[in-house]
Amino acid sequence: MIRPTGSFAIDDTACSCFSLRLLRAVVDDANSGVMIVDADRRVRYANKWLVERWRPSSAGIVGSFVRELVQTARRSRLFLAIDGALDNRHSSYLTHYLNRGLLPLKAPGLSDDGDYLSQNLSIRPLVDREEGESLCLLEVQDVTAEVERERKLRRKAADLSQARDELQNLTRAVTNDLRVPMHMMTLLPIWIEEELQESGIILPATVSDYLIELKVHCHRLDLLFSDLVDYSSIDRSDQETERIDLQALYRHIIQSVAPRPEISFEQRGDFPAVMAVRSELELVMRHLLLNAIEHHDDRSPHIAVRAVRDGNDCVISIIDDGPGIPANMQNAVFELFRSLRPHGQVAGTGIGLTMVRKTVESWGSRVDLVSPVENGRGASFGFRVPLAATRSGDHVETSISATTFPKESTVS
Repeated sequence: MIRPTGSFAIDDTACSCFSLRLLRAVVDDANSGVMIVDADRRVRYANKWLVERWRPSSAGIVGSFVRELVQTARRSRLFLAIDGALDNRHSSYLTHYLNRGLLPLKAPGLSDDGDYLSQNLSIRPLVDREEGESLCLLEVQDVTAEVERERKLRRKAADLSQARDELQNLTRAVTNDLRVPMHMMTLLPIWIEEELQESGIILPATVSDYLIELKVHCHRLDLLFSDLVDYSSIDRSDQETERIDLQALYRHIIQSVAPRPEISFEQRGDFPAVMAVRSELELVMRHLLLNAIEHHDDRSPHIAVRAVRDGNDCVISIIDDGPGIPANMQNAVFELFRSLRPHGQVAGTGIGLTMVRKTVESWGSRVDLVSPVENGRGASFGFRVPLAATRSGDHVETSISATTFPKESTVS
């Protein structure tokens, strides 16, 4: 294999045969450093790139022993690599992570003070075919710019992590301070109305209407606050995944989201046990069910919940028989505060589906939306959750597999 380096190329075989005289002519003006060392570990040749960067600049390179040129603490690894090359055993590649400043090299024109260049060293056997002599070739590449970029990226990542932690702490503090006042705002209109009724005060129709509007908006504000708190906590849950009985979780959610007896639910599939953070899975299923109910155009919606095994995952789908979602709006419905209907006509806050997608994607999965489902109506939202290990102790891989979905059956 020929590996280009600067303006020349070196055969990456176990032992490369060259005319040393011709090799010097090729690499003298190369864009990286080249040093040739003989069996005594004495430098036989150094090209212009290397000489220009050597510090102190008055120090001689050619004719010096390698031990005189390298810091004592850095010698052992370099000597082992050189010996291996001289014995024609192997080539070595020393990265800048282990050998930053291994050789005393600095940028041309700089003083002898300051940091050395970050370097990558390639070391390989070489035979002078004219003299039959075993030699070792060291190639030095300046990777200072790459190292500095990595350092800046690490610094930015640390700064972003710190800023995120500060924002999360602020969110927690604001949440705790606002939670009680927000809840009180929903209760106060109700208490005012009760007190007036008990006092026998008959309110004008317009004032009664205002109180009703106040209760509606306060309730909506409380829901919005709660959803925003949930949204801000996604991706920073400190809860561990656990084995979840999907049947039990499904029954619990149905009881909380279906206040009207005319809403009918259908259960499909075997509902296997899964591995997830319980609060996150409950949030996803609850909001998908609420979305199916709130955006239905009939007072008696029929909603199917399907949970089936597929490889190491369980595919959960919420399928409704509502009006469906137009193709040109199927991406928009996942955006924050986007809705197909005016906010006054729907009880939701416009955050539910955004939270669903963000939560599912934090698992490494995605939400699969299909609409229409049957006869130009209906919508299906599907996602994957890792299966739990079986009770017998058989292991089931819990990482999310490639996200593909079995074909949905339609709502009957």
